[in-house]
Amino acid sequence: MKPPQPIDEALRICEIEDCGRKHHARGYCHKHYGRLMMQGDPNKVLRYKHGLYKHPSYSAWKSMRTRCTNPNVPEYKYYGARGIKVCERWDDFSLFLKDMGERPSKQHSLDRIDVNGDYEPSNCRWATQTQQNLNQCLSTRNTSGYTGVSFNSRSQKWLAYININKKHHSLGQFDSRDEAIAARESAVRDYAVREAVTAALKRIPEPTMADVFPTNPGNNPGSYDDMLKVVRWYKQVIANELSKWEEAE
Repeated sequence: MKPPQPIDEALRICEIEDCGRKHHARGYCHKHYGRLMMQGDPNKVLRYKHGLYKHPSYSAWKSMRTRCTNPNVPEYKYYGARGIKVCERWDDFSLFLKDMGERPSKQHSLDRIDVNGDYEPSNCRWATQTQQNLNQCLSTRNTSGYTGVSFNSRSQKWLAYININKKHHSLGQFDSRDEAIAARESAVRDYAVREAVTAALKRIPEPTMADVFPTNPGNNPGSYDDMLKVVRWYKQVIANELSKWEEAE
């Protein structure tokens, strides 16, 4: 059970002139506190006319703007404080949606290709968490100048590694930094292809009788069975190719 509020606190109201609502936090009511956290100014009102507030991509757009413009949110130090900006065109959600298209799935979020670049059409994509993990900023402890590459002073070798699904995968030791970087880039490309093929594999539907025989689905059931065997074989071939990558790890 919460302890009773002091009398002065219970009577406290929002500090915004002519508001009169009950105090919530930082001197503001719920409404003005929300504006402070979203836009950095409790008096700032943005009026959007797109009518797309419930669109699946709206929250991604809203979060992007907040972390780049509002010093009151924890994420600001990684974005706005580093000089990361949102292009003027994307002040309008409908134009952002036109440029980026629909978010492919709930597993995808907005990602900058160049982690030091701004949010703009040429530098953004929808990416899974794993893809974003492969595209992170350099750690403050990194001395190689390249993510996934480090120097081992004991062995006097350059190490390359990649993290996928919270698992660390070593790519080997190399005599030069360039060799380690090349190995890391190759692994990232291989994984990107693997992920793309996996996604495509999941989208391959087994044909129906109408797909195989659009004019007369009732004919040649033997041919339909053969087609199913071909599709299943095709899926298995791709699955086998993908498993080679797992075995190599």
